[in-house]
Amino acid sequence: MDRTRRLVAVVGFVVALFATTGAATAASSLGHFGHFTCRGGSLGSPRILKSGSCRSLRVVGVCAVPTGGTVRVRGNVLVERHATLNAVSQSTFNVGGNVVVSDDAIAGLGCSDEAGCANLTNDHIGGNLTGRGAWAVVIEQEHVGGNVSIIGGGRSQDCSSTGLMGGPFFATVHDSTVGGNVVVRGLHTCWFGLIRSDVGGNVQIIGNRFGDPDANEIVTNTVAGNLACFNNNPAAQIGDSGGAPNVVAGQKRGECTNV
Repeated sequence: MDRTRRLVAVVGFVVALFATTGAATAASSLGHFGHFTCRGGSLGSPRILKSGSCRSLRVVGVCAVPTGGTVRVRGNVLVERHATLNAVSQSTFNVGGNVVVSDDAIAGLGCSDEAGCANLTNDHIGGNLTGRGAWAVVIEQEHVGGNVSIIGGGRSQDCSSTGLMGGPFFATVHDSTVGGNVVVRGLHTCWFGLIRSDVGGNVQIIGNRFGDPDANEIVTNTVAGNLACFNNNPAAQIGDSGGAPNVVAGQKRGECTNV
């Protein structure tokens, strides 16, 4: 898949958000103290999160942070099964604790010119970011203090699918900083890439299946620990990204020996 087509779905996050902000169902203010649950909304008309801070955020519908919005969650964020959290916009979405993306859920976090934003975002997650069985986890320009884990899920390896807001299902860790480890295991989707990111621990890309023969681009990363890639189809590669070899302080293992 070429770069333009690969970005259709992530740009779709932004287009769907901008196009429906005015018509979207209004959400109650997050306030500044309590726990908040975001309900309702649809892919064409997401529930809009108003600026503010809350103790925790639970997403059970289709919810979005609009351009210019500032949402701060002091504790954890849980994206429930079949829910969607769209924070791919020129906004601020900071989380003090962990972010969990549940089975069959979708999350898009952070934004850059790759996703149609004129300026880089500077979003932070203090703890871990975990996707378990999620349909899509899209990480753009994010600072994660703990680990990033994407385990299973991916919805479909069909790259002709338009199920993810006009494009195929995919996952990425792009232009981000991760303080701990990055683990991607058992993911079955159209495309995945770990690109231009700094990882403070180890990277493990193991047992994944991707529909795009150009998928599994592991390039231009700086890894403080080891970089290990095994039993992936396609194998880890530079692909059409035009990226540079990874700088790894530890060992390159398996398929990642040559990237």
